[in-house]
Amino acid sequence: MMAHYHDKLKQIKNLSDIDLVEFNIGDSVATFRVVDDSTETVKLLSKWRDTHYNAFYDKFKVTEERTKMWIQKQNLDLPGRILFMIILNGQKVAHMGIDSYDEHDNSAKLSNILRGVREGYPGLMLKGEIALSKLMFELLKLSKIKVCMWSDNFKAVNLHATKLGCNVVGNSPFKRVFTDDGWKWEKITLHSESEYAEKYVLSMEITPEQFYSLHKNKLQDVKIRSDLL
Repeated sequence: MMAHYHDKLKQIKNLSDIDLVEFNIGDSVATFRVVDDSTETVKLLSKWRDTHYNAFYDKFKVTEERTKMWIQKQNLDLPGRILFMIILNGQKVAHMGIDSYDEHDNSAKLSNILRGVREGYPGLMLKGEIALSKLMFELLKLSKIKVCMWSDNFKAVNLHATKLGCNVVGNSPFKRVFTDDGWKWEKITLHSESEYAEKYVLSMEITPEQFYSLHKNKLQDVKIRSDLL
């Protein structure tokens, strides 16, 4: 199954500037397109990363050069990871991706979920995650989708546990370690009940059976160009 996962991601990346997924949001249609390293995208991702640093595991001095290298080396060049831009009315407004395939349970993670443009279109990220989950189950043939988030990110917890329907399966402690140009959060081990962490990460997951039973009616608005693969 790992070979299938990598082959499909490679095929999807080769589509480049083609909109692979479409879903309705209000009276508009949003689309998924593989991230590119154009000047426009690099500037947007740099701005979003700098503004919403608390959503990530590290903080550092953001530069466009660093962002472009991240897009190339950590997304386009890695066979097990992909990042999609969400495009609405011709504007790039968010991104979300897939990574961390685990062959032991044939799973992968929803990752890099961030809405950069916050105005208008309530429900955009839920519908985007439903669309991406459909792609992960139908095209990648996964047996499980996983997702992680900070436990104090109440919007993300509500989105995934209540609205998407994921089950909480873990709670990992983290501590902040300062670096030359910021900090990073590292997973730690607590050795007694009297110890506590600065922050915690919740781990959640959902199976195809759970997903389709919850979102069957919503999937009618999701179109995947599987004919291109």
